[in-house]
Amino acid sequence: NSGVPGGTPVTENVTSPANQTAGRRYECTGWSLRTNGFEMMNGSTTQAVFSMPSTNAALTYSWTNMFELGVSQGPGGTASTNFSGWYTNGTPVTLTVSPSGGYYFAQWTGDVPTNANRNSTLVMIMDQPRYVLANFASTTPTTKTWGGVNNWMSSSNWTPAGMPGYLDSVVITGGTVTL
Repeated sequence: NSGVPGGTPVTENVTSPANQTAGRRYECTGWSLRTNGFEMMNGSTTQAVFSMPSTNAALTYSWTNMFELGVSQGPGGTASTNFSGWYTNGTPVTLTVSPSGGYYFAQWTGDVPTNANRNSTLVMIMDQPRYVLANFASTTPTTKTWGGVNNWMSSSNWTPAGMPGYLDSVVITGGTVTL
């Protein structure tokens, strides 16, 4: 007992989401009030309102992990970017792509599940923060010139913009390329 007399109105609040860091946060899923090991009452909000019981009581808030999903696309098509946002741990998310005329889907890059980067329909379990990019390539052979640093698959490292496709020729005159 906290010294608060039984029957006293109590209102407790927590801030949710909490402890947000890069791509992770905790979301309050509710609360429960227990006395002598038995649940007296509960709620699914961040605010607990109750009358203090006359015996010892424990107020417990429940939390879940949330992970951020960021979806973007390179030139030549669209990805289901409306799925960008926060997801509860374990939530499956299905992303799709739609190439523009004269383009085909090349691959996903980023935090893609193992062996799924070439799937035009990508199913991911949100068990970590994920940032993915849908890459498209032209159906018309093009010469792409390297002008970037490191990541071969980054659309912005190429002129004209976009990751090279299997029909393209590439020109690398210098710098560092990571395949």
